Amino acid sequence: NKPARRWVWAPFSSSARTDGAQFSHWVRAGVEYPDYPYARFDVHLDPVSYTDEEYEKFMNTEEGPASGLQPNKKGGSSGSGSGGTGAGAVLKDIESKTRPPSKTWSKTETDRLMELARIHELRWAVIHDRWVCTFGLDHRTVEELMHRYYSVGARLTRLRVQQAAAAEAQAAQAALRGIQQQQQQAAQMQQSVVGPDGKAVQYPLPPTTSSDGRTTEELIADRTVAAAIAQADPRFQPTIVSGGTGTSNKNTFDLDAERERRRQLDLLWFRPKEEEHEEEELRAELRLVEAQIRKLKKSGGHILAAQAQSGGAVAAGGSRATTPVPPGGDGTIDRAVIDEAFTSTAPVPKSGTPYLQSGRLGNPESGGSAGLNKTLLKRMEVVLKELSVPDSPLPTKRVCDMYDSVRKDAITLITLQKVCLKR
Repeated sequence: NKPARRWVWAPFSSSARTDGAQFSHWVRAGVEYPDYPYARFDVHLDPVSYTDEEYEKFMNTEEGPASGLQPNKKGGSSGSGSGGTGAGAVLKDIESKTRPPSKTWSKTETDRLMELARIHELRWAVIHDRWVCTFGLDHRTVEELMHRYYSVGARLTRLRVQQAAAAEAQAAQAALRGIQQQQQQAAQMQQSVVGPDGKAVQYPLPPTTSSDGRTTEELIADRTVAAAIAQADPRFQPTIVSGGTGTSNKNTFDLDAERERRRQLDLLWFRPKEEEHEEEELRAELRLVEAQIRKLKKSGGHILAAQAQSGGAVAAGGSRATTPVPPGGDGTIDRAVIDEAFTSTAPVPKSGTPYLQSGRLGNPESGGSAGLNKTLLKRMEVVLKELSVPDSPLPTKRVCDMYDSVRKDAITLITLQKVCLKR
């Protein structure tokens, strides 16, 4: 047996902490960590920064209606009882206490929101709690804070993309201009310098690549793409995600959808106990009905119920066949009647006589106690073709048994359909 490895109580420090605090933990003897292993998970959000000029030019715009909960136009007044105590009345009372609508954001509010988002790492419940402590309970909702943050981030990202594309286009144009100047200078030198034989001296042409290794064709393509992005509408930019701030150049936060989701959540949360009890009773009733239906289908009682409701309508059909599954004397389904109709035409095994299972594949005779006729048998064949059942399957005992079972079920289905049409 190997001896147990030793553990020691060793001090450690984490690079995620800026105060240089020392702690201790149990580690295996002889194992040293250059840094605390979990310090790599200490990832912080980058601040969303902008200048005063950028704010006044790109972000000092109206954000639309800022009211919190919107009333339900179709069913906002519904509730249980006549005293107005339902979920709609509760929601209406909540909406009446919301702050008056304010459409614009000030720079002070935006700066405070960006600071809270950076400190609390986009934990919006905590951000809204700190916001309430500063501006009051009815100042802004969580959805408005989220919409403002992501819309500002989207605008700044689009602006940064345009600026970067414009800078890239200028750099590519400058590199192209430098390559062209070098080629012109080389051509002039070749024309001005003449050798002893009276011919122009051939100097090697300068390289057709820039300092970063891009060819002339690549520079032209980069300049064209960058210029197109810089000059085009920012709404048509490709999606670019800024992982450091949690935003992108596409404002994917739907304020109206979030308000509607919150409104539906409040309707469900503030509904009275009477509505909850009523829903529970309805669910319990539904489970009982489903259990009874399953029990009837299992025992064949649904066929009896269809016969009892149809009354004598089926029997009065003249030459039309009655149900092929007549009830027995004790009120149950007598499958023996259908079995008798199918076995009447099947060959009977006898001692010393060859017996072929294929003799069971024929249709039963019409008439008899089962009430089968030629029309019903033809409709049975149509149903079998719709189910892709072959006319002459491999006549083994198991296949013949399954074939008879499918034909009996098809006759039962056709009869039930006829009973439903006569009701």
